[in-house]
Amino acid sequence: MKSRQAIYWRTHAGLRVWACADSGLPAHYRKVLGAIHAPTSVAAIRAAVGASSDRELFGWLEELDTLGFIQTGRAAAAYYQQHYPRAA
Repeated sequence: MKSRQAIYWRTHAGLRVWACADSGLPAHYRKVLGAIHAPTSVAAIRAAVGASSDRELFGWLEELDTLGFIQTGRAAAAYYQQHYPRAA
């Protein structure tokens, strides 16, 4: 189970699937993706989504991460460092 302190980002794929009304994405996943507009804490996601338990919420987050629709702060930081390196 991921940490309650984790920060999540919505990926480009997550934005596309969330924006497409015909994507077939389940409503609870759509709610989670809609709650993530920028770097977002688990507490903020929980407040927006209203999951019934930590297990349920973290299950949804894990599935969305596996599908490539969201990523944790650590994964996002690694991506941005790789694709947008600082000028030396």
